[in-house]
Amino acid sequence: MNPILGFSMLEYLNWLIDTHPDIETIRGVSMGRLLELADEFENGDVRRNADLEAKWEGGFRFLLNGDWDFLEGYEEARHLAENLAWQRHRNRMSPSGPYVARVADPVGRYRSVPLHGIFMYSTEDSEFSKYIDANWRALDRMSGDSCDMYPSMDQLIGLEDAYDLINSQSELVSGISAISLSDLPGIMFWDNHGASEYISFAGRDDPGAIRDALRLIFEYIRRKAVIQKVRAARLRLEKSAENS
Repeated sequence: MNPILGFSMLEYLNWLIDTHPDIETIRGVSMGRLLELADEFENGDVRRNADLEAKWEGGFRFLLNGDWDFLEGYEEARHLAENLAWQRHRNRMSPSGPYVARVADPVGRYRSVPLHGIFMYSTEDSEFSKYIDANWRALDRMSGDSCDMYPSMDQLIGLEDAYDLINSQSELVSGISAISLSDLPGIMFWDNHGASEYISFAGRDDPGAIRDALRLIFEYIRRKAVIQKVRAARLRLEKSAENS
């Protein structure tokens, strides 16, 4: 799990890798330079809007340092943030010892992981969201280095949800704006070459069904971390649903 402040940060990382392949790391880059890049990403809007600039600065602090100060007043979100902070710390460790960094930079990590995914749901999808919120650690261990999932803290505290992504005509993932509302909740997966696959969890309303579907999906991904395996998992889940 690699928590982000909001989905815009994922779009930014994707854009940065495509537009500035010379930038191999953002760790150690000055905040001024990061904001210049964000301004370029936002077509010049960041430097003209103090609130937007502050949001981007908070997003970078969160991404690089696990800075949770902006969550003040959101007790449940802060509790989960602490859980995710522990995950971020654990994810930096390698089997060779507890103090050896595995991947220190978000850009390097993004490039090195073959598959990426985001949970797409709204507050209406209570069983799905409760399951995800309660099982970060298990999901992190299950996905490992084959696939990074990106929980959005803005989604956690109600500032964005799947509808925002679908309505935004986002270019983060091909096909994301074409997802049918009736196919929510679900997971959108993509690779580093522009291929993507969406798996719907519509109709899976109890924790056991959600757990079994996630285990099947990641069983396929762990065999080989490619979009074709995600597609194979989706087809198997659809066939199982037809036969039940």
